[in-house]
Amino acid sequence: MKYYKIRWNRSVSEIQNNNPHLFYYEVGNDNYPSRSIEIFDDGKIVRRTSDDTEFGEMPNLANINGDLQKIFEGTEITKEEYDSEWENYDH
Repeated sequence: MKYYKIRWNRSVSEIQNNNPHLFYYEVGNDNYPSRSIEIFDDGKIVRRTSDDTEFGEMPNLANINGDLQKIFEGTEITKEEYDSEWENYDH
């Protein structure tokens, strides 16, 4: 498993529409997420699992961070960091 934290650097209109700005993903060796956390500007938190969501294949971090407009910024995090975020948002 790999664990990612991805920040979406949004435009003003995207912020006003209350889109998520921070994502956490747990990704298997097949590049498909098994769990995710989405954090919205209004404080809403959405946790998803592969049991309730059909995830698409995850791009690698080089592709996420390779965007010239820097729309997304991704970093790999540890399992412990991911699990801590998962537990923090267990509402």
